[in-house]
Amino acid sequence: MAKSVKAKYEITAQDKTAATLKLVRTNFNRLGKDIAATGKMMTLGMTAPILAFGTHSLKAAGDFEKGMKRVEALTKTSGSSMKALTDQAKELGRTTQFSASEAAAGMGFLAQAGFDAAEVTAAMPGVLALAASGQMELSDAATITGRVLRGYGKDVKEAGWVSDVLAKASSKANQSVQDIGEAFG
Repeated sequence: MAKSVKAKYEITAQDKTAATLKLVRTNFNRLGKDIAATGKMMTLGMTAPILAFGTHSLKAAGDFEKGMKRVEALTKTSGSSMKALTDQAKELGRTTQFSASEAAAGMGFLAQAGFDAAEVTAAMPGVLALAASGQMELSDAATITGRVLRGYGKDVKEAGWVSDVLAKASSKANQSVQDIGEAFG
């Protein structure tokens, strides 16, 4: 009897151990699946922003190139003059609150107003100052600066002065720079 009781306890112990091991195996399998699912979610969570950044970067590069092609066509320039404009737009994108694409768009509006490549290059610092002080789009600031310079027969080197005058007039008249600039239209 002692032998059969001992065997019965061993069988019971083996059954309980097997059941416990089966439960542990099941839990490990579940844990593995959860970890795999978490890994997939993390991969998607990281991949989507990376793809979005890449797409945004490509779009920005395309917008910049498109803007500079417009400047090239309107100013009828190429070679070293076009390289100087491109370099200036990139530099403005790196050193100001405006992107290189925005600088290219501003250059395009100046060129559309009849400015040649050298005039565009000279006017851009004043245009950026006007856009920043008036909290306006760079393209609007370029249009206003072009109107004032051309309308009053001013040299493009006076674009900074135009920006200062419009900003001061805006503060004195309690009107936006854009409203005052549009009065020149």
